[in-house]
Amino acid sequence: MKITYDSKAKALYIQLKNKPNHIKTLELSDSVNIDLDKDLDVYGVEILNVEKMPKIKNITGGIKNELRAGYPRPKGQMGSKN
Repeated sequence: MKITYDSKAKALYIQLKNKPNHIKTLELSDSVNIDLDKDLDVYGVEILNVEKMPKIKNITGGIKNELRAGYPRPKGQMGSKN
């Protein structure tokens, strides 16, 4: 895996395979594109406008707070208190 950042374009690219044979790019949203190889496997992810994305620390902090608060799980799920 290789991660690169283009500061001019403010784009992050995560390359999952070393030598992709690019066939198709899927636009998942205005800011996320997925590159597929000839077998239609994902080999890369491009994230545009990275500066507008939420910071990972904020995301994981929120998850940790939910877990500490005893995040409610539907009855019958593993780890539920019900």
